[in-house]
Amino acid sequence: MKFILLYLIVVIKIIAGEKDITVEEFKLISVNKGYYTNSIFESEKGKILIFISPHCKFSIEYLGFIKNINSNIEKNKNDIYLISPNYPNALTPDDLSYTDTGVKIEDMKILIERNQISSPYIYDGRNQIITNFYGIKMTPSIVILNSENELIYKGKMGDKTKSGDIRVLNIQKLINEHEKNKPIITKVYGTEIKTQTDEKQTAKILKRYSEETVRLTASDSKKLQFFLKFNNKKISLFYVWRTSDKNFRNNLLKVTDIYKRYRKRGLSVSTICLSEEKEKNEILEQLKRAQLSCQNFLSTYYEGRPILDIIGFADEVITPSIICIGDNGEIIFKSRGEIEEKEIKFWIVNFLKSIN
Repeated sequence: MKFILLYLIVVIKIIAGEKDITVEEFKLISVNKGYYTNSIFESEKGKILIFISPHCKFSIEYLGFIKNINSNIEKNKNDIYLISPNYPNALTPDDLSYTDTGVKIEDMKILIERNQISSPYIYDGRNQIITNFYGIKMTPSIVILNSENELIYKGKMGDKTKSGDIRVLNIQKLINEHEKNKPIITKVYGTEIKTQTDEKQTAKILKRYSEETVRLTASDSKKLQFFLKFNNKKISLFYVWRTSDKNFRNNLLKVTDIYKRYRKRGLSVSTICLSEEKEKNEILEQLKRAQLSCQNFLSTYYEGRPILDIIGFADEVITPSIICIGDNGEIIFKSRGEIEEKEIKFWIVNFLKSIN
């Protein structure tokens, strides 16, 4: 489903001191499928613009603060808008390694539903008109305007203490103590916002990933047992499959996406194809098409017993199956059948978060 960011005419007027701001004729979609236009700046209320992205690990730390922000300010005097500023096609798998979602409108919806956030969440990732106007370079960032659109504050939403706790911004105090022509601007520490100009660099990174060597190794039960016992990654994912599985090509692509996204955070991925040696070349070709540069094994059903026993499905119709195991041997997730990519990413992200 395509969501189009339409700009009819954009006129920006700035009078000295970043006051009297007029942004005309833009139309931005929000997670509720409604649209927001320049009319948000015509309100006689103050405006609080919160720039957060679903993939930003720093934004996530402030979700509780954002959820409760309505109870910490005079809501009848201020309008609150969340803004997602990243251009989706410019993000690399590494950029997404702290989330199980992405940055598109459907991912934004997941973010607010999970965290029960009631404020409007607007997509500004296509041309980034509001983001660029306020010079926002990182998430999370916050912009506070008074009822006349004069800038009160631009910068960070808080600080992390040495103990790891978050000390949040006192928005109402800033509003109450604001002095004319003296906006507060602070440095922001977070995740850099990606724009359309970053897309070429991202394409180079993805091309490099596509050129990684793909190997397929014949494996007996002893080799699999050794690999299971001495794999020292934080979390290991094993995908067992056959070329006769329904949708096996699509499943391989899902495994590739999971591997490339989380491998630098400590995820090990192994595929085990249950087949005969004579099928090796065909299987290797399928792995290359899927760009699966992880550890790939070729094994028979009986030689694959070490991993099959852990998965725990007794019959031979075990494929496709997937299992995630922590470094302590704990089974984090397992399933049989079509790979549920979102569910697997959810389990991986939450496990990595729990041990870091």
